[in-house]
Parts: sequence; structure tokens; C-alpha cells
Amino acid sequence: MLLPNIHDYAPPRTDLDLADALTALYRTHCTSLVDAVRYVKEKQFAKLLRSFNGTMTVPVSRLFQHPTIASWIKACDELMYQQIVRFVSQLALQVIPPQVFMMLDNISKALTQQIRTNFQQFPEHVIQAKIEPATIFCSLLQRLLRVNETAHAAANLLINDQMRNAMWQDWVKNVRPKRVVETELPECGHEEVYYILTRQVRQLLEPLEPSDWLDAGTDFATAPFSPDGSNFLHTGFHTAEGILDRWAVFLKMLPSRFPKAPTRTLLQCISTIGTATLRDLTVNQAQSFGGWWITKVWVDEMMLWLAESGGFLEDPNAARATSTPHTEGFESFLETSAPSAEENGNGNGSTALGLDFQHMPSFEPGQGGPKQSIGPPTANCTC
Repeated sequence: MLLPNIHDYAPPRTDLDLADALTALYRTHCTSLVDAVRYVKEKQFAKLLRSFNGTMTVPVSRLFQHPTIASWIKACDELMYQQIVRFVSQLALQVIPPQVFMMLDNISKALTQQIRTNFQQFPEHVIQAKIEPATIFCSLLQRLLRVNETAHAAANLLINDQMRNAMWQDWVKNVRPKRVVETELPECGHEEVYYILTRQVRQLLEPLEPSDWLDAGTDFATAPFSPDGSNFLHTGFHTAEGILDRWAVFLKMLPSRFPKAPTRTLLQCISTIGTATLRDLTVNQAQSFGGWWITKVWVDEMMLWLAESGGFLEDPNAARATSTPHTEGFESFLETSAPSAEENGNGNGSTALGLDFQHMPSFEPGQGGPKQSIGPPTANCTC
């Protein structure tokens, strides 16, 4: 693991060998923490946090506590957490083994307090240097687990042919795309969003039962194809293996279709459009309201995860917070979220957590199937 050059942060006249010793020690510490997460060793992770203080000699400890080194500590921890996020990001739409889910959940809830407890004998600037990136990292882990939980709930619905047909029929009968676009969007992107609501929602729900009469007399019957003269097939939209993967491809491509929209505006518009369509479904007492509600919750969580993780995986020196995603966040996530085997130091296709993520079960039937979800509304609820 390559850390920032400590000599750029060290105080004047620092002994070079002492600085190099601290670098080697902290590199080992960060690498061990990454490996503990990668190989699902929660107790080892906590032990490494507790034992780090005892691995430093007195001169190294004094350098570690120097105010100018705090920025270096923060930069190192950011790189370490970025590496872990790259690993665990592949779990967003997979069936996470219970021990892995529990470990990530425990870390997200306890890490900051563990740091404050284990480093309490150090100056406050050292504690803050470690707390700040850890807080963002914990927030990302919580977001990832929320995405996974809502993905389970959405998968339980979207793999059901009867439910998808009901969702599409209710969508055509009750949603008014023109009104939604005109009332909910700013002065841009109307044609592209109208195309998505009238054409691509159907593609997302396919395969569906044919029905020539369903859209007669509605916006869906007369809606044009993609405003730029193309359609979405070339993006891998229809080559995704499962229906949830198809939705994920669609969501990941949205920022490239609205390149001038800041990330926060894009997230707000996606949530607003979803809410407006749910209002139409609610007012008209659509039987599939519960299915659309759960799907919207997953879409919102997925988009927030893409934005926040993408912002975190940007330049480690850039100021960031998960509450204010970067405009370039989506692109950063797509470029870095799936490291190759060579980048992870092995050649067998295994990446994070000691598991082969490329062959872990998805939410599709016949591949482990979705687990029973708890919490969100059921698919059978009616208004």
C-alpha cells in the first residue's frame, strides 16, 4: 500500500530514518487493517486498532504526535478506507454472507468510538485526523448496507412476473409523464426524462405480457423514441444478466445522459420524479403501489451510494463529505469500483473479503435467490 510522502508533512530537521520508520510502521498498520476486512476478521481488526500504540518507539511516537503529521495521518487513513470501499462496493447487489454483513455493520457503528478510546492518550489533533476519514467511511458502510437491504426487497418483487406486469399496467393507467415532467423538473432535460418515463420504464420491467390495448389513448402510445435518435441498447442495458443488474446499469448511466446537471441536482430530480409518480399511483389507488414504493426506495439508496462512494474515491486531498456528493462522483465510482485481480495482489479472480465476488450469488432465482426482506412495505399492500 503506497502512502503519501511523509517528508512533505514532517517538521523541519526531522531525522530521515525516523520518518521512514514511521512510514513503514504505519504502512504495515494500514495494510493489516485492509486485510482484516478483506478476510472477514473482525476481532483482528479491533485488535490492530488497540495494539498500534504499543508498536511505536518513543521517538517515533513523538513524531507521530507532531501537529504537522496530523495531515499525513488523515491522508493515509483516507487511502486505506478508499481501498476498503473499493473492495466492499462489489457487495451492493450481491447476497452478502451473514458474517460479512455483521462485520461491516459492527465496524460502521463502532469504529469512531474505538478510535477515540484507543488513541485517547494522543493529542486532539491526532484523534481528529483519524476520526474525520473514519466518520465518512462508516457513513459509506451504512449506506452500502442500506442499498443491499433495499435491493433484497426490490429483487423479491422484480423477479415476480405477475408483479412486474401489474406494475407496468398501473404505470400506464395512472402515471401522466407529461404532467410529471412539466411540474417537477427544472428548465432542462425534459425530452430525455419523458423518454425514460414512457419507453425505458417498460424496458426495465421486461419481459412483460403483450398488451396492444393497454397504452391506447395515453402518452405511452405516442411517445417518441430517444430524443438523440438512438436508444439505450448499446450501453449494456439489455445484456445485464438479471433484472436488478439491468436497473443498476440504467442508474449508473444516468449521469452521462445529463452531463450538465450537478450531482446534487440530479439526485434531487430522481427523487422528485419518483415521488411524483408515486403520488399518481396513490391517488388512483394502484394495486401495485407497494411494489413501486419499494423500488423507489432502492433506486434512491442506490443513487446516493453511487454519488457518495464516487466522491470518496476521488482525489484523496479533495475536501469532501458524504452529505455533499461531488459532481464527478459517479464517474469516479464507475472507474474504480471494480479493481482487477492484479490490482488486488492475486491472479485467481478473488478480490475482497477473501471471496470471489465475480461468482457470488445475485438476487436472481436459481442463484441463491433473494433472502426474505423485513421492514419495507409488502408487495401486496393496497391503497
